[in-house]
Amino acid sequence: MPEAHRSFYSDMVYGSDYFTYVSRELPGICEQLFRVNHLREKTFIAGLSMGGYGALRCGLARPDLYRACAGFSGAVDPLALMPQMEQMGMAKQVTAILGTGMMFRDDANLFKLAGRAACLPKDEQPRVLVTCGESDSLLADNRRFDAHMKSLEIPFEYKEWPGDHDWKFWEESLEPMFEFFEKEIQQ
Repeated sequence: MPEAHRSFYSDMVYGSDYFTYVSRELPGICEQLFRVNHLREKTFIAGLSMGGYGALRCGLARPDLYRACAGFSGAVDPLALMPQMEQMGMAKQVTAILGTGMMFRDDANLFKLAGRAACLPKDEQPRVLVTCGESDSLLADNRRFDAHMKSLEIPFEYKEWPGDHDWKFWEESLEPMFEFFEKEIQQ
């Protein structure tokens, strides 16, 4: 569970390179420290909320590294959340992530990354699972992402049930995630 602060797992314009850290450096460190082999076929990533976005971004941007990814209550459209962050007094963090030009890079846009992943050969595409609670403030964005993913030919599952943006829902998301990953291991 890496710490990425409120970076949206970005290589920030004014700050640290969190996407590089999570997607490249940390897997290398884990490989050395825990003697795990980082084979794509056996490598999965998951996260919740902003971490859900980060896990989906890693899986979609680096399908060469991750067989499957899962996002629980994911902040799947960070650009849509930036005005809310500014209203909550986090304008400096938004500027640190996007710069003064407020440009959101294509390689950080899950919708565009999914389109690129859909162009890959089937055996190279990441498998994607998304869960979201019916009372979650991010539900509309997750439903929009679901519709987009279903318009693409990419292995994708979306699950929604009563729940909120909280630990109870995220704990409930673990079982479908493990089932999803287990299914991928057996293929």
